[in-house]
Amino acid sequence: MVIEDKIVRVEVYEPGIRTADGVGIGSTLAELKKAYGNRLIAEKNIYDGEDIQFVWTSKDRGLVFYTDKGKVRFMAGGGPAIRYVEGCL
Repeated sequence: MVIEDKIVRVEVYEPGIRTADGVGIGSTLAELKKAYGNRLIAEKNIYDGEDIQFVWTSKDRGLVFYTDKGKVRFMAGGGPAIRYVEGCL
């Protein structure tokens, strides 16, 4: 995602790319919890009720993991734009 000519969010949908903590597409919710512990913040997706898992790595940077049936189906990293549910403003 680009806002005002700056990359503010990068999304990953394909297996194989992992975070520094070893989490990627297909990882289980248990693996997310093991990797991030109490830094993991769960919220419900307003459209389908599935969990969205946030990990803030600094005040204005983080990762988000969209889960379906307990597994990561896609993930994104970046600034506050990771909170955009539809990937847009």
